[in-house]
Amino acid sequence: MSPLLPEGPIDSLGVLDAVLATPESVAAAAAAPVEVPPFAGVHGMVLVASGPDALVAEAAQALVAPWSPVPVFVHTGHGLPDFVSDEWRCVFVSRAPTSESTSALQAAVDHRAVLTGVGSGDVVEAIAERDGGVVRCTDEVPAPRFAFASTLVSTLRLLDGLSALATPLGGPGLDETIDAAVHQLTRRRDQLDRPDGDAAVLARRIGRTMVLTLGAGPVGAVAARRWKQQVNDNVKAPAFDLALPQARHHELSGWGQHGDMTRQVFSLVELRHDHEDTDDAAVLPAVEAMLEEVVHARHEVHAEGEGPLAQLLDLVLTGDLVSWHLAQENEIDPGPRGVDTLGA
Repeated sequence: MSPLLPEGPIDSLGVLDAVLATPESVAAAAAAPVEVPPFAGVHGMVLVASGPDALVAEAAQALVAPWSPVPVFVHTGHGLPDFVSDEWRCVFVSRAPTSESTSALQAAVDHRAVLTGVGSGDVVEAIAERDGGVVRCTDEVPAPRFAFASTLVSTLRLLDGLSALATPLGGPGLDETIDAAVHQLTRRRDQLDRPDGDAAVLARRIGRTMVLTLGAGPVGAVAARRWKQQVNDNVKAPAFDLALPQARHHELSGWGQHGDMTRQVFSLVELRHDHEDTDDAAVLPAVEAMLEEVVHARHEVHAEGEGPLAQLLDLVLTGDLVSWHLAQENEIDPGPRGVDTLGA
């Protein structure tokens, strides 16, 4: 006979508390000191990250690249490309040091790139010892993946301090942008933090089916990937993500067969926001019609808030809570991960 399940939520690491504290952690990240020299004369910026930090770097690139005065790209593997030289600034995003980030740090030193870091742990401290500017993240979370929002805000503030944001996120100043995000996160948290909230209801509707997320543009792509990863890690279940416009060219073709099977096992969660490209928004109804034929059900989640940062973090908070409720529905502890034994 299997042991009796504990009464109440199954949450050994306090994941729910960490997720519900997202507005406060973002506000704290916004208030932390940032003292780094501007990047005068630097030809480009590379955001170096891996593991749970990689999506933070991708989110920062998505938000910053359209308005950066220099090229910004993300590197998530070992080493560094040869074109990264002493005329480039390497920004390491690292709360969970990995073999990839350690390898990239050595390559950055060899290439004489200008070093900067945000996060905590050995990589950030090594950069600090080399007189590189760093922003230390000190908020306590059960695992680095639950610090996505605060680490992203710290990264954006670092980039702003480096003068990488000529016009912060294409709108008002960065402080105002972050304030709008905190306001929306607080509002959304208060809406969702109850047994009959939208996150709990959506989790019950998804049930035992597999999650397929769909987003449009850079903001939608990051949000869709975050939902997928949180279902993987918290629910210990397969999940998949699609992003427009690229999904139109190949991935949608892959749903042309096996509808009799996929209709039983997949639930589509469509993540909408106000910063979709007009072409992507125009084609979404046709994409929805195609996918509705091959999935169990289609659900829509609409972001709210002022600006792309607020809307991205709104979708992230909602997804984090949906994945927590999904774990509870499936009697799974959302905290520990089996892959942690692999050093992931």
